[in-house]
Amino acid sequence: RKLYGVWYSRNARKPVPVYNNIIEIKFAETQKELDDALAIRHKVFIEEQGISEDIESDGRDAETDHIIVYSGKAPVGCARIRFVDGNAKFERMAVIKNYRRNGIGSTMLKYMIDSLKTKNTGEVYLHSQINAKEFYMQNGFVQEGKSFDEGDIPHVKMVLKLNTG
Repeated sequence: RKLYGVWYSRNARKPVPVYNNIIEIKFAETQKELDDALAIRHKVFIEEQGISEDIESDGRDAETDHIIVYSGKAPVGCARIRFVDGNAKFERMAVIKNYRRNGIGSTMLKYMIDSLKTKNTGEVYLHSQINAKEFYMQNGFVQEGKSFDEGDIPHVKMVLKLNTG
């Protein structure tokens, strides 16, 4: 199915053209796919950003839906969706450094938002690192409230109201 100028499907393994890369975005369904997502998070958040493993491994993975992105067979991006009080919270969104700034993050966001169309979700929110705030604003999110620290990194709450009509 074509949406937002790229091809993807909820579970089928279909390639997604994003600029010059071919990527696949899907919900993690196997232990290997979940392990790939966790490995990306470890590389980006713990190794690259210096976030404590205790903070990154928060014990909530079993209660979330995980998204994994592949370029060929290489895992290059991930995120998770957790439902809190009737709203969706996007968490742990990460793209491997060499794959950033080529549309993977925006495509992943659109995929996750589209997946919520069958749910009764009023809004999506997330805690954005300050340096990623503009990225989320370009994708329709608005800042709510003042900045705060998570894992010793400044964050802001970003919200996207969904059209539930």
